[in-house]
Amino acid sequence: MAVGSANPATRRQLALLAAEPGAASAVAGGPADLPGAAAAPVRILHTPHERRADPAELTRLLADSVAALAARDPFDGLVLTGGETAEAVLRALGAHGIDLHDEPEPGIARGTLAGPADVPPVPVVIKAGGFGDERTLLRLHALLTGSRD
Repeated sequence: MAVGSANPATRRQLALLAAEPGAASAVAGGPADLPGAAAAPVRILHTPHERRADPAELTRLLADSVAALAARDPFDGLVLTGGETAEAVLRALGAHGIDLHDEPEPGIARGTLAGPADVPPVPVVIKAGGFGDERTLLRLHALLTGSRD
């Protein structure tokens, strides 16, 4: 999960997901960027809750952290919150877009990463910051993993 939206709804969703057993959560650009992340079934990188820096810089830092984590510990699926976050993460991963499949919930798009041969076509879900109830990120994780929420 890459959570860049500062919207209060997304931050409530993030708190609920991060409290789940097996979730590893860290502020992007932190000292370790999710230590032991390979063992965690849910890896979450997010921007700080309190915004004191330039939002564009925070988004770039988040995207760079996601790309570094993906290079170190590949992922099987990706959930992105916020349109600017999605664009920055896609660029950092070398993807040129998403092959869209459907809209599993209102305001949420699901597809696969599209890019050059070295970008694996992993499932991706994009959610706008203000969409969903408190369990939305839990459901999106379940959607990608086939588990139940």
